Amino acid sequence: MKENIKKYKAMIIGAGSIGALKDDKYDNPSDDKNILTIAHAFNKNKNISLECIFDTDESKAIKAEKKWKTKHNTIKSIDEIKPGHFDIIAVCVPTDHHKQVLYNIIKLKPKIVVAEKPFCGNLTDAMFIKDAYEKAGIKLIIDYIRRYDLVIQ
Repeated sequence: MKENIKKYKAMIIGAGSIGALKDDKYDNPSDDKNILTIAHAFNKNKNISLECIFDTDESKAIKAEKKWKTKHNTIKSIDEIKPGHFDIIAVCVPTDHHKQVLYNIIKLKPKIVVAEKPFCGNLTDAMFIKDAYEKAGIKLIIDYIRRYDLVIQ
């Protein structure tokens, strides 16, 4: 009997080197050994469907969508996203934008948010976001796996 496992819908905000666009010689869809971007990690997980890669630079978003074979989206702002549409949202933007982006996506009601390190620019902002996520009942994960990556070491 085939198991009916739900695919979690995922979105990445930020199509840069951490989110999706590391050079192909280091990270590409056909490489099963070097998984160095969030897009690659989501792509390799059979329980996750990477639906959207958003970036304020539309050309980067289009390039990332082609590389990771997501359908091109017409999202111009995260404010256009329907609450509850994405189960997982990864925030891969520069640190000075983390607080605002993390706060703005609370209203999207994902189940899990993955934020890149450093989490926020200062302790006050980090505590504000932590408290807001706890109040909203959204799991917040800080991604810092590279320190354990033998390629990086």
